[in-house]
Amino acid sequence: MNTLPLAPYIDYEGYEGSHIQSGKELLDIDHQWSTAIYHLMGTFWLTPKTDPSAAVDDQLWALRIQSLRAIDAFIMPTMPSANLNDGVLIIEENSADLMLETPPL
Repeated sequence: MNTLPLAPYIDYEGYEGSHIQSGKELLDIDHQWSTAIYHLMGTFWLTPKTDPSAAVDDQLWALRIQSLRAIDAFIMPTMPSANLNDGVLIIEENSADLMLETPPL
């Protein structure tokens, strides 16, 4: 989290602090404290740029954080009636096409 592009958005690190830096240390903390009961969605939703709440453009670029693409369920504006995983797989497939600049399947 302690990177120049994210610096304006981070007040402090709430757990463990900035001395945790290696990938192994981060994974250890993640395994100790995270859960996988719910897949978060709708927190960074895709809307037209004219919407003041817009967070992601139609190419999945974050509008307020430079060089960040949002590729997960959090870009869904509403909960689908089907399994959330299916929608995430479609987002990931289309995101790969965007990044590779290839036409969708």
